[in-house]
Amino acid sequence: MSFQLFTSIIFLQSFLVSAFVTPPAFHGATTSRVACHAIPLSTLSPSLLLGADIDIRTANVPSGFEDAFTDEIVLFDPNIRLLAIGFGVVAILALGAKFFLNQMDAAIEKVLVEFETTMKEKYQSRWVSIEAKLDGFVEPERSQRLFSIMEQLQQSEPDFMAKVNRDMGS
Repeated sequence: MSFQLFTSIIFLQSFLVSAFVTPPAFHGATTSRVACHAIPLSTLSPSLLLGADIDIRTANVPSGFEDAFTDEIVLFDPNIRLLAIGFGVVAILALGAKFFLNQMDAAIEKVLVEFETTMKEKYQSRWVSIEAKLDGFVEPERSQRLFSIMEQLQQSEPDFMAKVNRDMGS
């Protein structure tokens, strides 16, 4: 047993010296001092030095040692559950926002159609000047342009637009 300990220590020392010593000669370089770092032998476990096998069936096994090698996967731990709930909330909010924006676009389109129909039926002379501003535009640019014309009329002629809005409602 002591011979095995001796050979283990000699091997370990030679390994540590060769691992931490840098050769000084590189293509004609002069020799210089080399730092040698040694690891204290007291930090190494006796089983490593002796090369002895570790018996895990003994009573002095650290607590939790058996649990360290189990492959238990918990799919619903708090972190995964929180991430799944967060993703679900974000997805629901995104779908709700998309639905809300689609409903707003449909409502605006309906108002534009009603405005155009009312202007063509009841205010033909005004519609001719508005239609001249819309010539050359195709959808969706035409709808955007018509909406901006409606906003300009609302600011410049609020009484006229109130009259048009009443006619659109009836």
